[in-house]
Amino acid sequence: FASVFVSGHFSKNMSLVVWNETDGGNTSLCTNIDNELNAYYVPAVYGSTFVIGVVLNSVAVVVYLFALKEWNRSNIFLFNLLLADLLYLFNLPFLVSYYKNRGIWYFGNFYCKLMRYLFHANLYTSILFLGCVSMDRYLLIAHPIKSAQIFKKWHAVLICLIVWVIVTLELLPMFFLITTENLTNSTDLKCLDYASSGNVHATFIFSMALTFTGLLLPFGILVFSYILVIRVLKDMQQRFQNADKVGKPLTLILFAMVLFSISLLPYHVMRNVRIGARMLFDQNSCPLIICRSLYNITRPLSSLNSCLNPVFYFLVGDSFRDKLLSWFKIKTNHKQNSESTTSGSVLNLSQQGETSC
Repeated sequence: FASVFVSGHFSKNMSLVVWNETDGGNTSLCTNIDNELNAYYVPAVYGSTFVIGVVLNSVAVVVYLFALKEWNRSNIFLFNLLLADLLYLFNLPFLVSYYKNRGIWYFGNFYCKLMRYLFHANLYTSILFLGCVSMDRYLLIAHPIKSAQIFKKWHAVLICLIVWVIVTLELLPMFFLITTENLTNSTDLKCLDYASSGNVHATFIFSMALTFTGLLLPFGILVFSYILVIRVLKDMQQRFQNADKVGKPLTLILFAMVLFSISLLPYHVMRNVRIGARMLFDQNSCPLIICRSLYNITRPLSSLNSCLNPVFYFLVGDSFRDKLLSWFKIKTNHKQNSESTTSGSVLNLSQQGETSC
């Protein structure tokens, strides 16, 4: 924003940056930047996320449904994570259309609310299912026999149902807080995101509650469980001198931290800042628009977890990884055999031709 401050000039209360155009008109640079983000950056990130996410998650669906014969508890948790990702990903084309059309929403009030709802449902089910996987890993390593006797696969199914119910009920207020509005002098609808709609005070309180219960608390459990796993494995390493035991959990923790740092934390921070700015600044003030622009940068990034989660399937799901690698190996061998057969056939035909001559 340095060019904004150089090219523009501040009003006395520093609430609006403007640029004097040659035609004598005043254009808000802050508004222009925000509009350009919505028109190009946001749909580009959402579109890329849709393509990459659908491809990776579709491969995961094929492996889970057609290659994986025996499911363990982690597979059950990860498959539900996969369903949450796909449920959200298939809504992204509508968001891309909305932003490419400069904020004109053609799909009605209810679907606007539902789409925004599914975005948050994906966020909070994702971190809860990742937390379930982390706790299952701890029990499997620290108490392998006892956990196998007590914690059955149907328990994992029940926990998944509970997670879906909790998130569904937790997010119900969003249907009342998310709103649509008509564009100025038009009957066209604008589908407002959660941080930009509803009563600002109620929205802020609910956003802070979601940040704690939906993000910080589950993530704390996830990190705590992996710390316990590392302690157990280090103890095993000292007793059995197995140097390879700690590598995988460290990889999982690193992945969880990357997912948290890139996808989830920035969005929640800027969502709360964005709503707080609505309470502090006038609607057309530059500080408010800057906060909205930063929020619009982090919001599409939060959808990247739908692309990153398949990496988690590969790291955590031992049977998933084995089936995926064997599937690719079979496909590669089949292709090589086909090429060898084709080459052999061509060679035989060539030799037959030479003999006949």
